[in-house]
Amino acid sequence: MVVRLRPVLVLTRLDQVRALADPLRVRLVESLIRQPASVAELSRAVRVPPTRLYHHIDLLVAAGLIEIVHRVRRRGAELRRFRAVAAKYTLDGSLLDLGAAPTAGADLGAMARGVLADTLRALDDGLAAGRVAPGNPGRGLVLQNRLLRLSTNGVRALARELPGWLDRFEQRHSTPRGRPFRLTAAAFPEVTSASGGTPRSPKSKE
Repeated sequence: MVVRLRPVLVLTRLDQVRALADPLRVRLVESLIRQPASVAELSRAVRVPPTRLYHHIDLLVAAGLIEIVHRVRRRGAELRRFRAVAAKYTLDGSLLDLGAAPTAGADLGAMARGVLADTLRALDDGLAAGRVAPGNPGRGLVLQNRLLRLSTNGVRALARELPGWLDRFEQRHSTPRGRPFRLTAAAFPEVTSASGGTPRSPKSKE
């Protein structure tokens, strides 16, 4: 029997944020969102030796981000299969209130660096393999970079409204046979030059 993943897991604890601060653990979760897997299967999926995965997997299980769906003993050893607990992961708004926990800023920063590093790795792999081909319709790269001048309420609105907009966009345009596209968005206070200049936004490429 196929058990559907819950639609969304809201991260409410800092240990969950810390667990996703590592690019390798992000890749493991992404792989397990697609399908359940054993350690050996995950090793092939992320191209990392199994011996390097056990600690990361145990940490993800302890944080409640993945779960064990099957256990079997074979030749005196326990073999386990894992799956993600949800199809999507999102941050609880209270974790963005950095004044509430002194370590929250560092934890969220580490998670952001991990996600962005993994995105760049995936982009490099796609370019090298020819899966990403700028100028080729349907296989291009959509790139936006802009500086927004936001109030505190504007930042809160962005955090609140962007995930909903993405969900609605996905519902309208996602198809079972569609090619998977990765979208990573990051908004943070920018350090501007003393002259007050702002970076120029590049044109989108497809």
